[in-house]
Amino acid sequence: NCVASVGNDRTLRVDDLRSGDAMQSPSLHRLSINFVQWNPFDGNKLLTCGFDGYIHVCDLRFLQKPFTTISANASALRQDQVILK
Repeated sequence: NCVASVGNDRTLRVDDLRSGDAMQSPSLHRLSINFVQWNPFDGNKLLTCGFDGYIHVCDLRFLQKPFTTISANASALRQDQVILK
């Protein structure tokens, strides 16, 4: 059981509630990250959205850099508009 969190420090942090271990990415975005979503089909992948206008798909096994990056209009990056499929 893991919990993912993001915020103003521009990093993704994943805490394993069973073991107490934590993983933290380097700065993924140039501005604050305002959304994180687990991939419902692959527990190793998460999506992050930042105020810098980018969406990153991250793989927990390789957290040093995003698996995929998508450029988006920063004004459209609102939590209710982003769906991970």
